[in-house]
Amino acid sequence: KDKNKIITITSELIKTFNPVLYSIDTFCEEKLKDLKYGSLEKITIHQIVYGWYKEKSVLDSFIDNFYQDNASRILRIDMIMYTVIVYLALFRIDELGVDTFKDYLLSQDPSKMIVFVSYLYNEDNYNGCLKAEWMKSRDLTYIENDIISKIELFKPYSQLFLYELEQRALGIEAKLAAKDAEIKAGTFGAPQVNKKATTRPHSPNLTKPKLPYIPEPEKIEQIVILNDKPIDYNKTNLSILENKHIEQLNKEREIVNNKYDNSITYHYQEDIESDKFNELKNEIESKRINELDFNHSYTNPIPNYNNIPSNIKFNV
Repeated sequence: KDKNKIITITSELIKTFNPVLYSIDTFCEEKLKDLKYGSLEKITIHQIVYGWYKEKSVLDSFIDNFYQDNASRILRIDMIMYTVIVYLALFRIDELGVDTFKDYLLSQDPSKMIVFVSYLYNEDNYNGCLKAEWMKSRDLTYIENDIISKIELFKPYSQLFLYELEQRALGIEAKLAAKDAEIKAGTFGAPQVNKKATTRPHSPNLTKPKLPYIPEPEKIEQIVILNDKPIDYNKTNLSILENKHIEQLNKEREIVNNKYDNSITYHYQEDIESDKFNELKNEIESKRINELDFNHSYTNPIPNYNNIPSNIKFNV
C-alpha cells in the first residue's frame, strides 16, 4: 500500500507541475510541506519527481515507443504511472534493490506490469527502437554504459518479476470469478452455512443390452484375369487392321445409300419456281450490263452562237 501511495502522489505531482510558475525543487517543497507523510517517503517522492524532470527526454522516448508497440494492451490514463515505474527501473533500481523494486511492481495491476516488464527486458527492444530514440537526446556511450548495461544487469530478475506478477494476476482473477458467481447466485455477503450432503439417486442394476451383431465386411479380391492370346496375334499388323477398318466403313456406306433412292425424292414446288425466277433475273441483269459503256465521254463541244439567233426581251 505504501508503494502504491508513493506512485499515486508522484503521478499527481507530475500532472500538476508547471515549469513556468515554479522550479522543480520549489514545487516539490510546497506540495509536500502539508502532506501528512513520513520524511523518508517525502524524500523518495521528491527524488522521483526531480529525476523525472531531469531524465524527461529519455523517459518520454521510452513511453512513446512503449505505447506505439502495445497500443491495444495498455491505456493512456496509465501513462504517468508507467513513466514513474520506468524511471525507477532505469535510474533507481540499483539503489532500491530487487526486492523493493518488485514491491513497486506488485503494488500496481499485475496485468499492466506484465506488459511493462516483458517490453523493458526484451533485447530486441532496448537494443533496437529504444536505443535509436535515446540517441536523439543522449550520446551512445551514456546509453550503453548507464542505461542498457543496467537493464542487462537486472534482466535475469525479470523472470522472477513475471512469475510473481502472473501468480498475483491469477489470484485476482480467481477472486473476481468467485465474487461474480456469488453475485449471480445471490449469496454475495451472506454468511456461509454448512449444508448437508444431498441424496444422490443411483440407477438400478438392470441387464445391459447386448451389442448389435455386425458381420465382417466381405473381402473383394482385386485380381485381373488375362485371357489367352488369339491365334492370329502374331500374324497381323497395323496395315491389315486399317484395311479391314476401311472395308467395314465402305460396307456401312453402301447399306445406308441403298436405303435411299434419289428417283423417289420429292421436289418442292418452291424450288422449281425459284429457279425460273433466278433465270429471269439473271437475263435482265445481263442485258443491263451489256448496255453499260464505261468509256463514254460526257464532254460536249462549245456551241456556235453566231448561227443561233439570240432572244432579246424588251422591257416596257
